[in-house]
Amino acid sequence: LSVSQSRIPDKGKSAVLKTALSDSGIYTDALSVYTDNASKMTVEITSFDPEIHEHHKKIKAILEFITKRKFEKADITVTEIKTVIVFEEKSLFSVRVGVAQKALRQGDVCGDSVAIIRKQGGRASVILSDGMGTGARAKIDSAMTCSIMEKLIFSGFDFDSALKIVNSSMIIKSTDESIATIDALNVNLFTGKAE
Repeated sequence: LSVSQSRIPDKGKSAVLKTALSDSGIYTDALSVYTDNASKMTVEITSFDPEIHEHHKKIKAILEFITKRKFEKADITVTEIKTVIVFEEKSLFSVRVGVAQKALRQGDVCGDSVAIIRKQGGRASVILSDGMGTGARAKIDSAMTCSIMEKLIFSGFDFDSALKIVNSSMIIKSTDESIATIDALNVNLFTGKAE
């Protein structure tokens, strides 16, 4: 994982939010606040009260009032033992991507593939792969390249590491030469910075 995705705990905000929830009659067993290097906030709440998830809208309103930040809809996990509620801060930016493909010859398939990855953590990525040559063979190479890259980026690999794995996969794929280009864009939806 890249360093920009690291989370830094904020014990002061955790204590303030836990007290605010308690003052509102919502008791938590654990409440942790994290910020990343782009100042995106994540709040994780753990409770052994099986009914706490019913208060997620009230909890969200309290968090937004205290922190002066907007949060996404709660991600709630309920098990037999505990309930975990996670609120991630809403990003400032969004990404819209349009795609149009055209084959070299009419009736043939386009040898290009595109993957659009919207990840948790306030990042979006777009990957474009052009299979060298034309038709079905080029399409297979570009689709495989995009698919592997998409899975790696979504799993948290940075571009350089993912690219090395894709290169190795394409070499192992077959005895025939497989060539496909990769153009990739990664956008931080909190800062607006792109690489």
